[in-house]
Amino acid sequence: MAKRHKTNFTRKKIRCRSERRGQKRAALRPSQRQRKQQVSRGHASLRPPHACCLIGGRGRHTIPAMLTRDAERPLSNRMSYQHPQDAVRRFFARSDWLDRMVLRPLSHIAPNWEVGWDDEGNHYRLEPFSFAADLNEVIGLIATCPWPLKYHHHEDALAERVVRNLKWPIQKKGNRWVGADYEAILEQGAFRDLDQKNLIAAAAGRVHAALDYAQSHFDEMEDGHLYMLSALVAIIIYHRHASGESLLVDSDGNNIP
Repeated sequence: MAKRHKTNFTRKKIRCRSERRGQKRAALRPSQRQRKQQVSRGHASLRPPHACCLIGGRGRHTIPAMLTRDAERPLSNRMSYQHPQDAVRRFFARSDWLDRMVLRPLSHIAPNWEVGWDDEGNHYRLEPFSFAADLNEVIGLIATCPWPLKYHHHEDALAERVVRNLKWPIQKKGNRWVGADYEAILEQGAFRDLDQKNLIAAAAGRVHAALDYAQSHFDEMEDGHLYMLSALVAIIIYHRHASGESLLVDSDGNNIP
């Protein structure tokens, strides 16, 4: 069977159809200049779809394009917004996963890793051989810490210290540090971190980011961010114990070194 060739008329017809489609698409979407102007005014509906959930999410906690509260604020002011301290404290309160994710990895130091909530004291119940007191203290430090504009910079500072002082063969590719376990990098980099300031700032940034994306409680966080925040809090408690600042006590109320 002879091969059928497209005539000039057919080519012109196809070209007209494609041009009409392009005109329709152009009419549906704003120009680049209009897009920049509208985004700068806080129009959340023009943000890309992935802006509606935390990076690395699995779709379990997807929210609308942007919170109404966040969309009404100008873009320049959005990064400087800080949630109230009470909201940060409620974020950690009465959690079913906090002790398992934070204190259980430290059970070789404090075997009593399960904690309960004290409604009268509005904190986790203090018990012997437990890091509950340190957990309450760290929650208070995170709540009072100013929200860093870019909390990843504090984690990067710890990783760069590991490269500079310990000569670990690690490097940053994109937004990730590769070459070693990320928690081990943060743990080793925090040994010369005065009062764990970088760790606390990184944890505070992750909490505020979760609150800004309508994840109002620790148990509601996306899995990847839940894991990283847990690691940060556990490392802070570990360094408090290593530096002799821990509130860990035995059954007689004596401090455990």
